[in-house]
Amino acid sequence: MTTAHVSSQLSHGARMIALTIVRGADRLRDLPRGWHLAIRSLSIALVLWVAAVAAVDRVVAAGSRGGHSEDAPVVAGPAPVVEKLQVKKPFAPGTAPQVIPITGTNFAPGMTARLISPMDEDTTTFPPTALERLTPTSFELRAPLETPGTYQLSVRTPDGQRSNTVAIVVKK
Repeated sequence: MTTAHVSSQLSHGARMIALTIVRGADRLRDLPRGWHLAIRSLSIALVLWVAAVAAVDRVVAAGSRGGHSEDAPVVAGPAPVVEKLQVKKPFAPGTAPQVIPITGTNFAPGMTARLISPMDEDTTTFPPTALERLTPTSFELRAPLETPGTYQLSVRTPDGQRSNTVAIVVKK
């Protein structure tokens, strides 16, 4: 079922509800004329409410399936950009997690970070809870940098957009 098909069904259903209410209001001849206008206004508000609830239900249903749906398109924001690491001194190898301060643009709640170790030996994806002090322009990541060499870091937003990759150099 496509978005256009659902929209057509909602529109048809909303028109039927509105016609039923308006016809019912026209049959109420004993009410003062002002009441007819009030009932017609109520029918328009009801139609808008039904359409809004149905649209929200479609988006929620698509999200509960764990992915995107043709029926509920997701509007993507701008892709994230990792600009630089805010490092005062070079990283040294070690098993203890080190704080990696990162700046950029378009960071969003729910995004993940991916760290690829030197020589592509290991790839770690950090969940949203691992990104500390997240703002639209910065965050901190705590990660063990065990092997000397160049690590590659990128982020992915909840709508699936991946950032550029930046290098993290770990000196011996």
